[in-house]
Amino acid sequence: GRRDEAGRPVASQLALTDVNHALGRVQPDRFPFALEDEPVRAALERDREAFAKAGLARDVDEIAAGYIEIANANMAQAIAQVSVARGVDPRDHALVGFGGAAGQHACAIARILGIPRVILHPLAGLLSAYGIGLCEASWDGQRDAGREPLPADAESLPAQIEAIFETLESEGERSLAGEGVAQGDCRHERFLDLRYAGTDVPLSIRRPEAGDWRAAFSREHERRFGYVREDRAIEMVTARVRCAAQSSEAAAERSHDVLGDGSAAPAPRREESVYFADLGRMATPVYDRETLAPGHELEGPALILEDAGTIVVEVGFALRVAANGVLELRDEARRERSRDIDWHAHDPVRLEVFGNRFMSIAEQMGALLRNTAVSTNIKERLDYSCAVFDAEGGLVANAPHVPVHLGAMGETVRAVRARFPSLEDGDVVVSNDPYEGGSHLPDITVVTLVFLPGAEGPRLFVASRGHHADIGGTTPGSMPPDSQILEEEGVVLHAFKLVRRG
Repeated sequence: GRRDEAGRPVASQLALTDVNHALGRVQPDRFPFALEDEPVRAALERDREAFAKAGLARDVDEIAAGYIEIANANMAQAIAQVSVARGVDPRDHALVGFGGAAGQHACAIARILGIPRVILHPLAGLLSAYGIGLCEASWDGQRDAGREPLPADAESLPAQIEAIFETLESEGERSLAGEGVAQGDCRHERFLDLRYAGTDVPLSIRRPEAGDWRAAFSREHERRFGYVREDRAIEMVTARVRCAAQSSEAAAERSHDVLGDGSAAPAPRREESVYFADLGRMATPVYDRETLAPGHELEGPALILEDAGTIVVEVGFALRVAANGVLELRDEARRERSRDIDWHAHDPVRLEVFGNRFMSIAEQMGALLRNTAVSTNIKERLDYSCAVFDAEGGLVANAPHVPVHLGAMGETVRAVRARFPSLEDGDVVVSNDPYEGGSHLPDITVVTLVFLPGAEGPRLFVASRGHHADIGGTTPGSMPPDSQILEEEGVVLHAFKLVRRG
């Protein structure tokens, strides 16, 4: 490989596997080739020298652990953002890992998200290929449902919709017959995409057992978006059918070999020095995956070596091998970080982590705003923006929304602070005043205060600005091209409390 002027090996760019290996979290035992340590150590040493030149004393372990911390935070924030957009709280679910590197990061990511349980399949490192091999033969089809209103008696669908379902089921059976699936072995599932009339976001509803499509749609709409509209008609958008072969017993068979029956405690292969965040290097037992049988239990820290991956059992996690060989890890400690932090010291890792976290908060605000909105401009045209501000109204982070909104929102927050110097927890202020940070009048801004325990006054503000269809101007849309005075655009909302103490 390449070498620098001093003859040291050069790693062109460090990967997560490199830094995991440098920290002892990836061992060379199961790799089909020898691992070269020197390029990784040389790259981390160059980073250490760069930190030192910037006045930051960090050893190579701390630098490598910083890379891992940033990566874990980014992965956790991506999961949180997708979950919020779908109306799901990650803490109510388990974290399932797949891919060769999943086991190295699953415990840390679960702890960041507050997920108490991690599930790792025996073939987690090969789960995509394994799944393709076991997946059932299936066929999916859809037809336009005509955008007709859902009947008030939602237990009986119109005859034309039932006919579409039957046609799709016959088509699916013919398609699967070509793959050797007998008609009697075919399972049918019916779905109907429904939405409120005048909106553009349908929800795919599985045929309810009681047959009440209207009630099923209302339940799912309230779960996803937080409200129902009894005044709106529900229209049928698309009819869908999924035909699948009945699941075979092969999919449930054991897919790995174990030694022993779990009656005796597993014996580690050896101990290795492994670095754990906030705790430093610890002597850590290393186990072969094949020696873990159903019923075995372990407590972190531990490393488990597999043919297609490595599992890092973090301190505070307890592992148990289920009857089917699946590893279940539970966060028994739920420990808070106890290290003393000098918040005024320059720390590039903490800066990156917190910067990304605040950005993720703004992005989740946008996802929640879009989900709960009724307005077409917000829900479908995405004409909105969200941001987080500090106690003085300075911008901390904004999501990548509409630039013209974001440039002046800080002025609105500062105007709100000046107008209401004694705001209380639960107060929400609304404004569209161009003299106080607004843009054109259809852009309405809602400012909410964030109070922290033990702190005096609000420590943060969150603000959302959305374009509304009409604010009462002289032309529809409230953006008359010939306006000469502000009132011709519509109603000016001088900042006032929209919500008081919740």
